[in-house]
Amino acid sequence: MKPALAAIFALLLAGCGRYADFTLPPLPGGPAPHRMVSMQPEPILTRGAPGTWDSVDVLNPSVARRGGMFFNFYSGFDGRAWRTGLATSPDGVSW
Repeated sequence: MKPALAAIFALLLAGCGRYADFTLPPLPGGPAPHRMVSMQPEPILTRGAPGTWDSVDVLNPSVARRGGMFFNFYSGFDGRAWRTGLATSPDGVSW
């Protein structure tokens, strides 16, 4: 017998400094799938403080889960160069 597999799916919307930060989108109206959680759209990653490596834009989230922890690799831009950042979260919501 194979062990049961559990999966978590999330849609992260990415915006750049001119528009918005990473957000969790609202669920469309209608019946929700079993155990679906609805969240209000709000930034989960925001741009860094002025002068930091990700102060202009944070984009391109790639999230992986390992050992009960979520790892979000993302792109940051300071106006001159793009760099890769890593944010961690125990629940995939608070980074």
